[in-house]
Formats: sequence, structure tokens, C-alpha cells
Amino acid sequence: MKFPTLVPDWVCSTLIKLEIESEAINEEGGPAETITVEAMGNWQDGGETKYTTDQKIIDIKGKAYFNGDIVPQITNITGGYGYIFGEKREIYKGFKRRNPDGTVNHTEVQFKWLN
Repeated sequence: MKFPTLVPDWVCSTLIKLEIESEAINEEGGPAETITVEAMGNWQDGGETKYTTDQKIIDIKGKAYFNGDIVPQITNITGGYGYIFGEKREIYKGFKRRNPDGTVNHTEVQFKWLN
């Protein structure tokens, strides 16, 4: 069965470079390998305001959507960095959104700004 493409190539107009850390851990406790990917994605900025007892904190985030599975060699995107418009951002979360048959329809990566 053919499933619809939820993030078609024509909406992916931003070049995004990703340095994705694998789930495996090396002897020093860090990621065993880092996979570098450059792909065209759909970039969406966002922000969130959090209030504490003594100050207001603004947490700026963004999301990138990619058609298909951009890193088939790893199961989960758990960390790393992305470069969007020349700025380095930390990967906050990653998702591989799947079709009912188990194939990856699109990849979503959420970022937070480095302070």
C-alpha cells in the first residue's frame, strides 16, 4: 500500500546540517560515533515563555521536518547539533514518524538554542 508523503520535497527549502550522536556509548561514556548529514528540510521557529518565582525565562526552540528517514543507520535520534542559517543549535528531541507498515514517512528534529 502507498502512504501519502506528509512532508513533500517541495516544502523542504532550508539546507540543514546535522551532527547526530549515535545511541551507542564509547569507553569514556560519550557517543560512540557522530553521523553528519546535510539535507533539505522544512524549518519552523518557535518560542516558549516560562515563569519562575524571581524571573521570566524565554526558551527559543525550532523544528525541522525532513521527507523520509535521513539517518537510517540509527534507530533513535537522541542528541547532537544542527546548523541552521549558520547558527549552531542543540538537538533537543528527534522522531521518526512511521507509516502503519513500519516504514518512516518523515523525520522530525526539535532544537533548542545554545546559551
